[in-house]
Amino acid sequence: MTLEGHPGARGAASAPAEARRPDLEQLDELEARLEEERTRLRQLRETLEQDQSARWDGGAARRCARDVNRRIVEDDGGITP
Repeated sequence: MTLEGHPGARGAASAPAEARRPDLEQLDELEARLEEERTRLRQLRETLEQDQSARWDGGAARRCARDVNRRIVEDDGGITP
């Protein structure tokens, strides 16, 4: 990865190697943090996918609710107050 064309990279090629070293260390730290966040994101995705699959009932709850609603709508009003 090069920094050519990056606004903060002007004159970086002429800087001594030891002047660039803290920047490289900072970049290494940022890449390590990014990898940690990627790992956490993967774990979160797996957890959410497992939770979703555990809750999936194939629409049985919806069918039951529709059936109850249909019976209420079709009710003749057998008991009148």
